[in-house]
Amino acid sequence: MFIARISRGRTIRQFVGGVILVPGTVSLLWFAVFGGSATHLQDEKRLSDASTAQGQLFDVLQQYPIATVSSVVVMILVGIFFVSGADAASIVMGTLSQRGSLEPTRGIVVFWGVLTGAVAAIMLLIGGGKGDALTGLQNLTILAAAPFTLVMVGLCVALTRDLRQDPLIIRGRKGKEAIESAVIAGHEKYDGDFELRIGPCAPTDGTEFAQSTESAQPAQPTSSAH
Repeated sequence: MFIARISRGRTIRQFVGGVILVPGTVSLLWFAVFGGSATHLQDEKRLSDASTAQGQLFDVLQQYPIATVSSVVVMILVGIFFVSGADAASIVMGTLSQRGSLEPTRGIVVFWGVLTGAVAAIMLLIGGGKGDALTGLQNLTILAAAPFTLVMVGLCVALTRDLRQDPLIIRGRKGKEAIESAVIAGHEKYDGDFELRIGPCAPTDGTEFAQSTESAQPAQPTSSAH
């Protein structure tokens, strides 16, 4: 819902590029560079036996110059990621709490933000250093979200069907069919020596473009092919 709101006014191509392609490419480069570096360092026995992914990440950073600066940058980026994600989630939950209001009140948004942070803090305290509670919560979240995959597939099918009925798509398809029919008819009737003329038509149902395109017919033969 949050992504849909900030993407309002964008084309589908812009949405796919900005939400899927660009983040996916950056993530691919990130994992390729740091994963390859970690594998290389592990083969050279230069890494410690860190048990967590976070410890392994900082262990890799320590093997390169300006490790302190890079570690601080990583922590800032991770903080921005979590803060922006929590803010977006709070706004979405506030919107749902107020029956789809596009501008939920600040109190509701703050309430959901505090509640989400409190749940995360409690899970950290319960899990202790091992993080068993967080691991269990992650597994439970994955299992609960698995059936939603069917809903996502249904949404993709519904979006595809809706786009096929979009007036702009229909106009373009009718225009292409009209031009192709006119060219074929011109070749059959005038043996390639013809020209196409497109003129305005009186609109009756709002599809001016489609009507003007459909009115294109082979003209009288001329001295040369156009």
